[in-house]
Amino acid sequence: MLLQLPTETLCLISAQLENQHNRLHLASSCRRLYTALHRTIFVEVKLCAYRPGVPVPEIRQVSQFLYTIVRNPDLASVVQVLDLCSWQTKTTCDNHGYPSDIDFDRDIMERLVREASSDSKRQVTWIKDLECGITDAWLALMIPRLNNLRKISFIWSIQADYVYGMLIDAAKAETPVFPHLEEAWAAPRDTEGWSETELMLPFFNFPAMRKLGGHMLYDGWEWTEEENQRNPWGLPVEIGCSNVTDIDLRMSCANDGLQTWIRSCKALKTFRYSHGGATVAYEPSNHRRLYEALLLHKTTLQAVSISEDEYGIDPEENENFFLGSFADFTNLKTLHAPCTGIVEQEEGRPTQSLILSHLGRTPVSSNIEHLCECPSETASFNGVKPSAVEIKLKF
Repeated sequence: MLLQLPTETLCLISAQLENQHNRLHLASSCRRLYTALHRTIFVEVKLCAYRPGVPVPEIRQVSQFLYTIVRNPDLASVVQVLDLCSWQTKTTCDNHGYPSDIDFDRDIMERLVREASSDSKRQVTWIKDLECGITDAWLALMIPRLNNLRKISFIWSIQADYVYGMLIDAAKAETPVFPHLEEAWAAPRDTEGWSETELMLPFFNFPAMRKLGGHMLYDGWEWTEEENQRNPWGLPVEIGCSNVTDIDLRMSCANDGLQTWIRSCKALKTFRYSHGGATVAYEPSNHRRLYEALLLHKTTLQAVSISEDEYGIDPEENENFFLGSFADFTNLKTLHAPCTGIVEQEEGRPTQSLILSHLGRTPVSSNIEHLCECPSETASFNGVKPSAVEIKLKF
């Protein structure tokens, strides 16, 4: 009965199997299913994901997938979306134990390592870590082979040195390693911690990149005009070097105002940032530095959204809470920001008038499509005291 179903239905059934290992087994069960599924199941790949009742170690998922695309190079070019959940690194293996029963093909792995690195000492260490079943070492060989990737997402592991080193090498490569990659997203392994924003810096150098985002990322780098940025890896990330147009950070901390990310973009179109409060770090956002960086894109930004954790640090206690005027952002269509971050309150003057004046527009020259407000004690507008205002403008 199953084999009599249309190919489209078989593809839908396969898509319901979230575990890549099970989808591969389904496609390999007979010639009919192999013909129908063997390419489609590689379009979106999810690895290192724990599934209750599915006792497939992550190293087996990754090793079998790597061997598959090495032996069938055409399948590597089919992969467009790669979703990586948290994986084992040398640090986590040292702390929690190493896997057993590794399917290790020495001839293949030694060849791949030689292709990836010319450093003989690094080759020896890499081979040893591969043989020990450290997933981080395997992923660093696997990911660059997916040269048709459009989107990639990470749940960053602790000290993922192999994967991060691979991304740095790819960013420095003269020939693009990921020529079609458009979107990247990241989050930390620990829901009560954070990952550094600098882990995503290599993506700014990939030519097709357009959207960069993440959840619970911490921006602790100190940008200085004299040195551009503190960059211990020598990454060629400079002002206006990247084609990224959309930045979307949720529950994060812009302690240094995301200077490196924003300044690296040539022409930013949308920017969304929400502060994660104490969940991420006991530090406030530096709105002033954030605004200074956004000013570089005042002619291209179409939408800006900046929100603070309602249980976070009181704005009055944050000396860098005030953003500045958006009157010179000539292409802006949507603005969502704390009232006290974009207008300085004046006694006796209504918030509506202040906001329109701040934007350099009047009720006659602009058409307010939507205005939403949240209760607060900072200002008064139409009987409601807003803490954040969202304005959508029609022209």
